[in-house]
Amino acid sequence: MSAEAALADHQYASFIDVLTGMGLLHNVQAWHNGRVQYLDEMVQGSVEKLRQVIQIFQQWAAARGLKREDLPPHASFIPRPPKYHTASQFPELEPVFRLHFVSPQLAEKKLEKLRERVNAAAPPTVFSIVKASKCSQCNEELWKGDLLTMQANQPLCMECADLDHLVFLGSGDAALTRRATKHSSLWAVVVRFSRSRGRYERQGVLVQPKALEKAKEECLADADLRAPRQERDAERR
Repeated sequence: MSAEAALADHQYASFIDVLTGMGLLHNVQAWHNGRVQYLDEMVQGSVEKLRQVIQIFQQWAAARGLKREDLPPHASFIPRPPKYHTASQFPELEPVFRLHFVSPQLAEKKLEKLRERVNAAAPPTVFSIVKASKCSQCNEELWKGDLLTMQANQPLCMECADLDHLVFLGSGDAALTRRATKHSSLWAVVVRFSRSRGRYERQGVLVQPKALEKAKEECLADADLRAPRQERDAERR
């Protein structure tokens, strides 16, 4: 059973693990990235079959003495407010997608980290477009090089996505990027499609202006501290 494999791998099993392992749910990442609005749109099988899967999953967990945790799955895309779900054609699956059964051997600290990780929304993905588009909400024309994000397969401009207050930080300085994203309570990954390579490539990130300024100050302070050390090393040589 797919739940057994998930439990052996990370000491808990979710209903999503079960559906994925059974081949009833494919490409969950499309939902995480906001390209699909409801997770159950990608679920294969009738509601009767899904009810059977739920029942078997719960019986399996009870037989092993697993602890139940109701944790929301999350989408990386952040519309307003964050959409944590899931069910449109199968409304009864709404609470079931939260099901996580946890091993009693899982330490409390690890369980707390699991709660934090599952509840934490990953950064949204923003696309630097290679051809003209239009915002589905305000109808603003978007041209090559403009930024947009997707919600339920529909493009949104930065203003409609509430991301227009962020500033762009290009790739290339890992330390600056790491610090800027650390200090920014909201940030996004910017990607652009490479036709020659046939894939999306990371261009940089969008971060809050104050976070970027703080990151620059920290990097500059580190550089000032390194300079005397480098001068001493040069003198010794």
